[in-house]
Amino acid sequence: MTSKEIIYYLSGKCLFSKKLNKSGCKIGSTRHILPRMKIYQTLYSDRVPLICYFEIDADCYKVQNKIRLYLSEYLLSGGGGYIYDSEYVTVEKLEEIFRMEGINAVKCYGDELDFTERLSKEERGVISKEDDEKE
Repeated sequence: MTSKEIIYYLSGKCLFSKKLNKSGCKIGSTRHILPRMKIYQTLYSDRVPLICYFEIDADCYKVQNKIRLYLSEYLLSGGGGYIYDSEYVTVEKLEEIFRMEGINAVKCYGDELDFTERLSKEERGVISKEDDEKE
C-alpha cells in the first residue's frame, strides 16, 4: 500500500457543537487517506463529511502540528481530535497556511474514494502503525 503525505478537512453536521452552538471542522493528517476515512465511516451514519484533502510535499504530522499553532485560537475541542470553529477555519485558511509555510499542496476531493467497504487486514495494520508513529 503506497503512502502519501496528506492533510484532510472534515466538516458537517456531525461536527456541530450543541454546547457551544457552533459548527466545527476537523483537520487531520494521514499517510493513507482511504483506510483513515474508513475508520471515520464507522462513527457516522451518513457519509463521512470529507470536504477535501491535500497531498503535500512535507511530513504531514509536522505540518499538522504547525497548523495547530496557527489555529489554536479557534479550537473548540482538543485531545483525541482537534475540532475548530468552521466559521473561521476554512479550506481557504488552510491553503493560506500552506502558502505561508512554503508547502506545495495539491487539493483533492473525496468523491472518488469509496470508504464504505470494511477495512481489510492490510489497511488495519497500516493505520495501526500510522497511529503509533503519530505518538
